[in-house]
Amino acid sequence: MRQTRWFLAFSALLVAFFAQASAVSVVGERVIEHEAVPGQVIHGIIPVFNHGPTSEGVRLYVTDYTTELPQEHVVVDAGSLEYSSAPWMRLPADEAIVVGESGTNLDYRLELPPDVMDGAYWAVVMVEDARTQPLGVTSGDAAVQLQHRQRIAVRVVVHVRSNRQPVVGQVTFEGTVVALHDGRHAMSSDVRNTGRQMLVLHPRVRLFDVAGVNIGEFDGPSATLLPGASWRYHVELDRLPQGEYMAVLLTEDRAGAVFGAQQRLQIR
Repeated sequence: MRQTRWFLAFSALLVAFFAQASAVSVVGERVIEHEAVPGQVIHGIIPVFNHGPTSEGVRLYVTDYTTELPQEHVVVDAGSLEYSSAPWMRLPADEAIVVGESGTNLDYRLELPPDVMDGAYWAVVMVEDARTQPLGVTSGDAAVQLQHRQRIAVRVVVHVRSNRQPVVGQVTFEGTVVALHDGRHAMSSDVRNTGRQMLVLHPRVRLFDVAGVNIGEFDGPSATLLPGASWRYHVELDRLPQGEYMAVLLTEDRAGAVFGAQQRLQIR
């Protein structure tokens, strides 16, 4: 009975935890992109709005963020990534007050070095509740308390293009697997951006039998891949009979560049 009361108390706390959201939210996209040249100073804003009736404080700080396989979002120390723009980013203030039922702009500035190489650089501005919101439930002698603080990550990407150096996209394909999923075969492959520019990839698979007959072309969901980041793409195929196949893995970026790899498949 004691364990049951504790479980009910904790369950009620989780319901309250997820139902209670911060009154301050970021307006618009969570990814902001800038075009720049070496040595340029960029002034940017993050619009926020307070939906509550009273003024709320937010904290601002800069960190780094990337994606690792299988599909994990990893937050790391500012300036620790090769293509981090965190060392260039300046926040005029580390806290701000947002008046109730109104909006404001949170300012930031980027000071690009004059010798920076062409490519995509990025960092994350975290917009965080200035105060924690205690949540607690007591049932008999069982008590649970959590501290709730909402963080909103806004990714700021700078595309540096001086026209002095051609920036060529580069990707690698690894760990290609075919498996049966919901009655259909599906192909997955791990893709890493090994180049210096941001890629918006549109994956597809061209499938051939051993005689070279084209069985079909299959598309997968698009994804944005920053330099050094990884992504596992998943393409649904038809249900395939047993046998040997040749798959050509293709992915195209938004500039029209196509990257590909060839893989021999055995369906058993």
